Amino acid sequence: MKNKKLSVLLLAIGLFVITTVSNAQLNLLFPENNSTCVEYFTAFKWSSVNNIKFYKFYFSTTSSFNIDSTITINTGTDTTLSTENITNITSQTKYYWKVVATLNNDQIVNSNVFNFTTNTEPLLMVFPGVDESCLDKKIGFVVKTPYTKIDSLRILIASNRSFSSKVVDTTIANPVIAQDGTINVNITVPNYNTTYYWVAFQNKNGCWADSLIGQATKFTTRVGPTTLVSPANGSFGIPLFQNGLPFSVTFKWRTIPQALNYVIQVSPSAQFNTFTEYRSADTTLSITLPNDYNQTYYWRVYAKTQPITMNNDESLDSCNTEISSSYSFKTPYQ
Repeated sequence: MKNKKLSVLLLAIGLFVITTVSNAQLNLLFPENNSTCVEYFTAFKWSSVNNIKFYKFYFSTTSSFNIDSTITINTGTDTTLSTENITNITSQTKYYWKVVATLNNDQIVNSNVFNFTTNTEPLLMVFPGVDESCLDKKIGFVVKTPYTKIDSLRILIASNRSFSSKVVDTTIANPVIAQDGTINVNITVPNYNTTYYWVAFQNKNGCWADSLIGQATKFTTRVGPTTLVSPANGSFGIPLFQNGLPFSVTFKWRTIPQALNYVIQVSPSAQFNTFTEYRSADTTLSITLPNDYNQTYYWRVYAKTQPITMNNDESLDSCNTEISSSYSFKTPYQ
């Protein structure tokens, strides 16, 4: 009689175990099924099951989990797995994943199969480089993409690293990409002698690349131009040359506080195809011109400012200010 009761008890326990196993569910939690724009560095998560012996995680580029395209990882009893454990994840790629649980009684519980698509890869910001200085206000920004086509490119420029003071926020649809993957965009920033920060993002198939504002690149624009004073623009003849020959002229311009010295260019060409260059430690310069009557000359000035560290090597060089506008003057008729 005791043996019969024992047999019934064991049968009941066995039925309970079998029922528990047959009703066990293993649910995938994250990334959710059909997710898009999923970041590279994420954590796979799934629900736990009772009496777990170990979980096996399966990751593949095919829904059939072909052996040649599938990565299998035993996670023990952990119900999470970081993508850092998976090599060669690529951007804008559809992946499939599932989890298989082995229980202590060696029963198997399978999850469903989920898929997701990875996010767009961040751009490489080429120019301006880190701490680039002495730049014009009009700058040719250069970024590099691994793709042959993107939907849009966004460039943000701010006067502070937190980007709470944006000065440029521009988006370019279907930008032209060179064969080497570079994209060139000309942007004019507002001010001379100012430090700016910039970041760039690309969008492909509706996915914006991960924000890198915390890694913004800093650059500084050059000092602005001086203002020419005299000879006034369009001056000619007497009284500019009231003393006659030889034709002597004194140039004057406004001070640039950061200037170490000034460079003055004088040319018979409005395009400065050829010119003579002079140096001055202050804001005046007197020169004697050739004895040519009815000759138009053009002049302009820029300054040398404090030395800077060049990015392409460790040597020091001075930074030129923006060159001034040019003025013209003419010697008298004979």
